[in-house]
Amino acid sequence: MKAEMVFFAGARKEPPYGWRYSPHFVVKGTKDYLGVSLTFLEKREFGARVVSEVELLYEGVDYIKLAKGAPFFIMEGAKTVGEGVIIE
Repeated sequence: MKAEMVFFAGARKEPPYGWRYSPHFVVKGTKDYLGVSLTFLEKREFGARVVSEVELLYEGVDYIKLAKGAPFFIMEGAKTVGEGVIIE
């Protein structure tokens, strides 16, 4: 699957970039943390849109809500560092 995301200024020192960033996604309107790995992020400024392949990390976790069109928050622990949408 692929996601388009934006990272918030002030939530981190700089937006993540490079290989294998592994935050959690929380689909908007839910409370479930879903472990994912983003395979590659191009270096961008805060607020700029970035697209990445998304790998699901855990067997036995219900990822059904991460369907095309699903909006989500990007979480690092309890901190919301960005948001995005599943695009395919």
